[in-house]
Amino acid sequence: MAIRLFIGYARLADWAVILISTFLFWVIHVPQYKGVSLALVGVFINGLLFALLFYVTGSIIPSLLAHAVYNVGIGIYFMKAK
Repeated sequence: MAIRLFIGYARLADWAVILISTFLFWVIHVPQYKGVSLALVGVFINGLLFALLFYVTGSIIPSLLAHAVYNVGIGIYFMKAK
């Protein structure tokens, strides 16, 4: 059974936690993209998707795997773009 700290008590609280974690994910990635607005929008959307994946599954593993697959995909894309 997954431990769901701060999740599952009230729908409003759940969404607050999801949005806060998405914002923190975004903040961590801001220096990486140095103000490229479109990339930062994409990072926020990815963070939201990863948070929702955790919320639905109750496990961090699917979010971690999704992030890894995304990073590998982006890496391959940029390697081929050179």
